[in-house]
Amino acid sequence: MHIILGNEAAEPLKSKYTVLPLDDMKVGDAPVLTAYCVVEDIPVVELDQLERTVNLHNKLVENYKKPDFGFCEQALDHLKGKWGNQLDSFYDILSDRIGKYKDTDLSNWDPVVYK
Repeated sequence: MHIILGNEAAEPLKSKYTVLPLDDMKVGDAPVLTAYCVVEDIPVVELDQLERTVNLHNKLVENYKKPDFGFCEQALDHLKGKWGNQLDSFYDILSDRIGKYKDTDLSNWDPVVYK
């Protein structure tokens, strides 16, 4: 798995690889960019459910931004271990963030990761 930044870098790869959004990031004064992972090696046993797993991952990221943490926690339960465990570290980070934020005031929620 490789990580790339920005839609311009991700778009050309989508015809050959599974490209999944991760976090929106902002470094200094630069514009917000989305980090994507490029999954090259998908286990054969997961291929029959690839479309469903891609959709669930995309909905996870979408609902994290809302923030609908209840949906996210359920999605994480289903996604952990998929992709040959390649995304488990991202799923662990997201789970830790949700645990930290789910019982706080989210009226000013900003899902962007700032550096």
